[in-house]
Amino acid sequence: MITKDKDNLIITIPLKQDIYDPYGDKVVGQMDNISGIMKKPFNNNTYEVGFCYLIDRSYKGKSPDIGTWFYVDYMDKKKFEKLCKELGLDIYEVPVCAYCGEELWGCFTIGEKGYQCDKCEEKYD
Repeated sequence: MITKDKDNLIITIPLKQDIYDPYGDKVVGQMDNISGIMKKPFNNNTYEVGFCYLIDRSYKGKSPDIGTWFYVDYMDKKKFEKLCKELGLDIYEVPVCAYCGEELWGCFTIGEKGYQCDKCEEKYD
C-alpha cells in the first residue's frame, strides 16, 4: 500500500511472504519478505546499508536469494545492526574478495586467504 501525509511518501511492505508449492498454486508456508543488507565500509565504520526483498528458493531446497534493494543509506554498522534487530530483520553482509576487495555477488570460491572473485582465482591459482 502506498499513501502519503503532508511531507512523506509512506510505503507499507509486508514482513512475510507466502511460499507456494512449486507444482501447484497451494500456499505451503511463509518466509521473511525483507532483509537488511550491508556492503563493505566506505570509510571507518560507515557502510552502505539498506533493505531488499527476498526471493523464495525453498522449492530448490535452498536459502532465499537477495532481490531488489528498495532503500539505500549510509550508516554506522552498529547503528544499522541495532535498527535491524529492532525491526526483527536478518542482515546479509555482502562478502568481499580477500585478494582485491571486490564485492562478491553470486558464485565465488574460497582461496587460501578467504573469499575469492573469479579474476583473482585466475590470477592466484
